[in-house]
Amino acid sequence: MFDYVRAGCVILYISEGKLYGRTSDTLNYVVNQAQLTAENLNNVSQYLNTSERIGLGANVALLPSDIQHNIDLVKAKITTVAATLTIQTEKTSMKLRQGIDGVGLVLHVVAAVMLFLAFLGLCMFVSLPFAFLAL
Repeated sequence: MFDYVRAGCVILYISEGKLYGRTSDTLNYVVNQAQLTAENLNNVSQYLNTSERIGLGANVALLPSDIQHNIDLVKAKITTVAATLTIQTEKTSMKLRQGIDGVGLVLHVVAAVMLFLAFLGLCMFVSLPFAFLAL
């Protein structure tokens, strides 16, 4: 019976490691995608900078002022969104990592307590027949 409990503790420990690894990989993927999105938004903002002047060579034509103003508004919004995305991704990533680490620690403690209780039960089971002999 003790072997089954020990096997259960080992399975819990190994499964916790797999859960931690896969969850960390997923979090890394999401963070990388958010960083890529922020980078793409910054690139769009740069494209808008160059779009205010259109033309070839010396024949550069300026867009009308109302269109330039609208482009400036869009650039400002895109820049704000990119910065907010970067900041919020970092904050959320740190919180999630702390949560993942906490869950991993709890599962390690549960496996250790289970093993200790199984060992304690084994000791009591082994000493129980000797208690009857003493009577």
